[in-house]
Amino acid sequence: MREPSVAVESSDLSIIRGLLLETDMISAASRQLFQHELASGTLVTLPIRLAGTERAIGILRRTREHSSPGAQLLIEEIRSVSLKAVIPASRRDPRSA
Repeated sequence: MREPSVAVESSDLSIIRGLLLETDMISAASRQLFQHELASGTLVTLPIRLAGTERAIGILRRTREHSSPGAQLLIEEIRSVSLKAVIPASRRDPRSA
């Protein structure tokens, strides 16, 4: 099978969403970006595994002491939500919930 040629490159989510909804184009993107469209059936996930496309995401900050209480709470919530997304409930440490 011939690899598809890239017709459009964009980091603008609204452009990607519009192209996906209004054309026959496909995109390799995180499902989280299109939760509403996937839930409504407007878009579908193709059964294709893209091995090696996973990547680490991080939070950069100077030091914990420079984070406001609100920023610290947000960071803790991001960590909690991300752990729940990648670690099955049966393997989570109940103390970290």
